[in-house]
Amino acid sequence: MTLPDLVLAPMVGLSELPFRILCRSDGANVCYTPMWHSRRFAVDDEYRKIAMASSVEDRPSVIQFAANTPEDFVNAGLLAQQNFDAIDLNLGCPQRDAREAHFGCYLIEREDWPVVTAIVRAASKSLKIPVYCKIRLCRKLEDTLEFVKLLEKAGCKLLT
Repeated sequence: MTLPDLVLAPMVGLSELPFRILCRSDGANVCYTPMWHSRRFAVDDEYRKIAMASSVEDRPSVIQFAANTPEDFVNAGLLAQQNFDAIDLNLGCPQRDAREAHFGCYLIEREDWPVVTAIVRAASKSLKIPVYCKIRLCRKLEDTLEFVKLLEKAGCKLLT
């Protein structure tokens, strides 16, 4: 996938298919889905059907998942990869359910870096589509730089 001019970022409650198509009509080259929960996506057929809504006009597109284990992220990615051009690990969500389930921005602390890099590494090796990561900045710039280098080394192809 070439670098786009205009990207629709993932937005909870907005980035569903009709909105992505609307944004493409206004010039968006690449669109992200809203964040989906990887474990539920892998086991719940109805949830997965809603998340997988797409069309030929909706390409290239990136599906975003919340995950805190390599298995959940890879299992979701294996099911999604035929409909999407990349998979994104959400490391930026600050919502209460992210805190309670320990995903999103609650995985950017140094003690969670081993699990995050294991998630990215496992997906990079298992999937046919590239792995992206969306992060929030760490408290210290030096930590952010170290973290993104680890993500890149683990196989992250695009960082937002």
